[in-house]
Amino acid sequence: MAGQWPTPENMLERLIAALEAAGEDESVAEPERSKLKQVALGLRGAAYQVAIGALASAGGHMLSS
Repeated sequence: MAGQWPTPENMLERLIAALEAAGEDESVAEPERSKLKQVALGLRGAAYQVAIGALASAGGHMLSS
């Protein structure tokens, strides 16, 4: 069962993909689309390792709850 748990990297890639998709969704107002794209870009850049650490830490807490 534990082997099926998504890795922090996998969870972050899925989050980035969802943000990018929302940033391209023309039903979303332009200011929000721009913000979504910026967040996705930031997560792909310098914030990547920080996000991985946060997701890894959160995953450990979810398992112990």
